[in-house]
Amino acid sequence: MITRVTALFFICCLLCCCRQDVQIESKQIDFSLFGSFDAIRQGEILDKGFPFSEDEAKPFRLIHFDGPASCSTCLLKQYYLWDELISHLGEDKIKYYFLLEPRKEYTTGILAETLDEGYFSRPVFLDREGVFASENGLSTRTGSGDILTDQKGTVLFVGDLRNDLHAYSYIRRKISGSFAN
Repeated sequence: MITRVTALFFICCLLCCCRQDVQIESKQIDFSLFGSFDAIRQGEILDKGFPFSEDEAKPFRLIHFDGPASCSTCLLKQYYLWDELISHLGEDKIKYYFLLEPRKEYTTGILAETLDEGYFSRPVFLDREGVFASENGLSTRTGSGDILTDQKGTVLFVGDLRNDLHAYSYIRRKISGSFAN
C-alpha cells in the first residue's frame, strides 16, 4: 500500500511540476529586430530590412517561431496549415509574424523555393544567427513556439498553438476581450 501511495505521489509531482514546452525570459519583444532579418515570400527573396507594415490599429502581435531543431524545409512545407488557424483567429486584431531559424545547410534560395511549393504567401523572416531566441531567452522542447504580445510588444502568452488546445482557447478569449490583461 505504501508503495502505491508513493508511486501515486511521485506521478502527481511529475505532472504538476513539469516545465512548459515553451519558455521565454523576455517580458517585452523588440519588433524592430525583424528589420535586420532576411525575409522570403512565395519563392521571392526579399531585401534585408524588408519594410513590413507595423499596423498600429491591431492590438495584438503573434510570432510563430521555428528553430533549427527540425528540418527547415519540412517546416516550411507545412506553413500553409497556418492559413486555417489564422482564419479562425482572424486578422482584424492580430498582426502575424513567422520567424524561422534555419539549419545552416539550407540556403535562402532553397528555403524560398520550398516556401513557394507550400503556397504560403506571408513573409517568413530568417534568423540565421539565432538572435531572436538568444535575446529573448526563448527555449522550446519541440523547437517551435508561439508568442502573443500587445502592440507595444509586452508578452501576454507563450506556448505552442499547434499542439495545445488550451493555448488556442486562451488566445481566442484574450483577443475577444473575454478577460482583462
